[in-house]
Amino acid sequence: MPKPDSINIINLASDLAQKRITVNSLPAILYVESVYGCPYSCIMCEVRESKPHLISDELLKKLEPLYPHLYMLAIHGDGEPLLGKDIDYYINVAQENNIVLHMNSTGFFLNPDLAERLLKGNKLSIRFSIHASTDATYAKIMGHDFEMVKKNIKYIVERNAVIGDKDNEFWFSYIVMKENIAEIPDFLHLASQLGIKQVRFMRLVPNRYTIRGVLRKKENFKFYYNEQFNNKIKEDFLKKLPEIKNLAKNLGISIEPGDLEPACSNMHLFDNVLVEKIWGKLSPIRHKGFCIAPWVGGCIIKQSGDVVLCCSASYSIGNLFQNNFNEIWNSSKIQSIRRKFRLGYLPKVCDSCQAVILESYPKTVFREFKDKLIQNRI
Repeated sequence: MPKPDSINIINLASDLAQKRITVNSLPAILYVESVYGCPYSCIMCEVRESKPHLISDELLKKLEPLYPHLYMLAIHGDGEPLLGKDIDYYINVAQENNIVLHMNSTGFFLNPDLAERLLKGNKLSIRFSIHASTDATYAKIMGHDFEMVKKNIKYIVERNAVIGDKDNEFWFSYIVMKENIAEIPDFLHLASQLGIKQVRFMRLVPNRYTIRGVLRKKENFKFYYNEQFNNKIKEDFLKKLPEIKNLAKNLGISIEPGDLEPACSNMHLFDNVLVEKIWGKLSPIRHKGFCIAPWVGGCIIKQSGDVVLCCSASYSIGNLFQNNFNEIWNSSKIQSIRRKFRLGYLPKVCDSCQAVILESYPKTVFREFKDKLIQNRI
């Protein structure tokens, strides 16, 4: 079923092509922080072992006028999206508006019943966080039952094959660190066995807990950021990368864009994200670059109502409890960002980001959407 809102895509294509500062279109991509917090204990997670909070009905009501214009709704943030009791709300929104429903998930809460509900009439894109290939390493990093997770992922992939919906896609996401870098070949074989055809490799991001060290008592394992991700790990990954790519090709698996390879190639002296952001703001150098997010979308609606520029930034361009989205989308803050990109430079608030390109989004979104952008570009 084609998207009914052809006017917005025509305007969006024109706004993007001309890099307009004031736009006539609304974003086609939206991220919503549906759940904040998680009771489980993934060792690198900043919100581990915390009480989950759902986004308010009041805030969701403010987003409803945007749904008919969207091509992708991502339930994404600092929490497990499948944990929310309101998951059926997002399933219904996606079905009713013919939107790709996208999420990053551990798969902990997936089960056959939920899999059937997700698959029913939806265009799905799920990136499963699988940062190990063995039960022992998975227990250290994720602290959960690996066999159960694999069983439930296998169920949804196989059921999707029976249904025959080729628009749905299921990825594996792998944060590379000292503890799991040797398992990458086995990880690729596991993906193949479970019917996963797309993987991405991600960098480990530090937080206040992993910098000090996180202890997993049962396994007598202490996790330090600087030990798990450093220049030696980066060099090791780059050395192994040709072999990794060759194995993936032989297994029929595509390696999709992730942030690890650029981070390793740059060999940035500052692994700490906070330091990177401070250094970027202080740096006198104007870094060249372009990003489609200020036109196409990718901003995150936080539970506070803040509209954050993208998942790689903390910069708020407005708050939905103070202004409606249309006002925020053409506010002075976002216009300033578009102006700098139009001149060919990364804004200071974006200096530590690799920039969003069409390939950054799930393929299910752009099978139809990318063609329409090209067709309508002026």
